Amino acid sequence: MKHISIRFKKCPAFLALLISVTLPLLPVEQVSNWEWKDVDKVVAVGDIHGMIKSLKEILRHSELVDESFAWRGGTSHLVLCGDLIGRGEYEKDVLDLVMKLEIEALKDGGQVHVVLGNHDVMNLARDLRYVKERNYADYVGVERAADRRSSWEGFKAAHAGMGSTESQTRSAFNDRYPPGYFGRLQAFSSQGVYGSWLAQKPAVIKINDVLFVHGGLTPEVAELGLEGINQHIQQGIGRFFVSRDKLEELMDFPPNMSELRARVDLIINGDLKGKVSDEHSRAAEELSELMEDVLFGSDGPLWYRGYAIFPEVVISNKVNNVLEKLDAKHIVLAHTPSPFARINSRYQSKILRTDVAMVYAKSDGQIWGFLIYEGGEFKALGFRDPSRYVQPNIEDEGGEGYSGIMEQLPPRQLEDYLRKARIGDISGKLREERVNVTFYDTEYNDQRERVAFNAEDEKRDRRNPQKRLRSYKHMVAAYRISRILEYNIVPPSIIRKVDGREGSFVLFPGAAVSKPSFKTEEKLAEALEGMEQDLSDARAFKALLDIEGQDERAKMMLRRERRILFADLTQGFSESPEIQERYLKQGSEILIELPLSPFLELKLRELDRKELRKKLKGLISNKQIDALLARRDRLLEYSASLK
Repeated sequence: MKHISIRFKKCPAFLALLISVTLPLLPVEQVSNWEWKDVDKVVAVGDIHGMIKSLKEILRHSELVDESFAWRGGTSHLVLCGDLIGRGEYEKDVLDLVMKLEIEALKDGGQVHVVLGNHDVMNLARDLRYVKERNYADYVGVERAADRRSSWEGFKAAHAGMGSTESQTRSAFNDRYPPGYFGRLQAFSSQGVYGSWLAQKPAVIKINDVLFVHGGLTPEVAELGLEGINQHIQQGIGRFFVSRDKLEELMDFPPNMSELRARVDLIINGDLKGKVSDEHSRAAEELSELMEDVLFGSDGPLWYRGYAIFPEVVISNKVNNVLEKLDAKHIVLAHTPSPFARINSRYQSKILRTDVAMVYAKSDGQIWGFLIYEGGEFKALGFRDPSRYVQPNIEDEGGEGYSGIMEQLPPRQLEDYLRKARIGDISGKLREERVNVTFYDTEYNDQRERVAFNAEDEKRDRRNPQKRLRSYKHMVAAYRISRILEYNIVPPSIIRKVDGREGSFVLFPGAAVSKPSFKTEEKLAEALEGMEQDLSDARAFKALLDIEGQDERAKMMLRRERRILFADLTQGFSESPEIQERYLKQGSEILIELPLSPFLELKLRELDRKELRKKLKGLISNKQIDALLARRDRLLEYSASLK
């Protein structure tokens, strides 16, 4: 029998309370900071994503809490396998309940473990792409007026002299930073109540003979051992905080992850105007290194999907290797939703999957499920029959195919994948009237994705410069413009040679649904419900690029993300300064029917000829860039007329 040891660096007030509690002797042995033996009952839960009702259903049916949601689980261990937050609307409620139960369980001889997920770390790093507006509203009451005011002044100064009135800039600021934004930022900072708490959490733990991790463990990562993995992740988060705070001194307002990456690149490339100290340069180098580290990398324990999606024959040896290195028999993971919203197993139950996609249910509490490990056996309980325990469903050995990588990794890492991926089998060809696309299976670091390659390049007709021609370069130009606008509507695209031919190499969004796949107009309307602004902005983007002849299958949507995507943007970029009439009206239907969203309008207004010529060099001509800027002006005028 041993006392539990608590490992910490800087503790928020809540942790001070936790370690002030007089702890009883536990009826289990804690072997190390991250390993426990002789635990009678373990309850494991996958991605919660701010779904408070689903979490409460799990806690109630697992008999870990009473009617008032106080701990009654005794010496049981609850393992939350990452992604407490992100995507869902009740993040704060989830965090507060888990933190409360963490203290109560210790007092009763049990334990609540929180294993870090990629969305947890994304929020620490201010990658806020999946935060719902309601989750900012929870912090309105604690947001300091001085923080919002100073950030507004910095934002205004950064965008001064770029063509917007103060009123327009203010609208863009409020669009980008809704009420409560800065209060939430503080809560997830290194000193904030949630940020300091999450920063101390492990990436992997071991209970009895079972490893618990969010994404997965490659043999290379497992080589570090439990202590080494968790030290590496925790120290990486600490280094990230310190370096980001240092670079924030050079910025006019708190940067999100995208803005931070852009500033790091400017410093490293020597393009940042003004004096940069040695300390700032070192901070930029540190952040650049961390962004390529397993903390954010697709092969890291928070992100790896191989054991969930690859055929068993491909990587079964890796599973066995990891289990041997860490002296375990099973790995419980989350991160990648399992089929049919059910707990399931793979590799003869060496892998157990707990992500039942509860966040994608139409209503909170509609879908949930959890895994119990007791007496050396696994059993699962789910929403379909909450009165009956079952063996985890055995998944088909073929795996699920392609991952939802576009929904997870930032553009820079996706571009890196496209550059380094090994080109394998041809998945298929699409040859139609004016489309010539070959799909390839690619692989890099056990990540497998489908990529579209197009080498079509019609030559400019000098006698008809306004003719819209097809060119693979246009697809890459469209992607780069979307990045400049911070508008993630185009799949990552690079120039690459395949079999001696140069063309566009475009990440195919395997998780996306194309327009023709919606069987009826009613289904399409249902899928787009509430996305009127997104749809209007997307049409405006195509009008800006002067696109025509787009294949209907290239109009896609990530349904879970409710995000529109456009591929096949190869035919466009004429030298015409006018917006095609068909974008403004098609029969009785007005296509761009709403004013541009304020932040997109601001970024359009700030498009700079010099920057475009630099970033689009070799892709489109200066005349095409001038025409694009002229269409931008028409688009802004048209948007103003709709207000």
